[in-house]
Amino acid sequence: MILPVLMKISVANSQTSNSPSEHYHHHGVAVESLSTGLLATAVHTFGYLLITALLALLVYEKLGLSLLRKAWVNLDLVWAVALMATGCFAFLV
Repeated sequence: MILPVLMKISVANSQTSNSPSEHYHHHGVAVESLSTGLLATAVHTFGYLLITALLALLVYEKLGLSLLRKAWVNLDLVWAVALMATGCFAFLV
């Protein structure tokens, strides 16, 4: 979600022109940015699911479920801090 901010992908920054060839050229930039965004989203989703599955398998097979009963992590707090940090970082960039 933050990739467009970091890569500064923006169609609004491209120059505008009244000629049809320029119009289609800028439309290609929009499609290119959209496909880049969709690819980045797909890669992020796949990576997230892969790492989540591997960690769940590791905890279940090696460490056992008793570890979860003893060492529970408040994920709501972790997500809140992560989202606030990402928001601050995006604001500064």
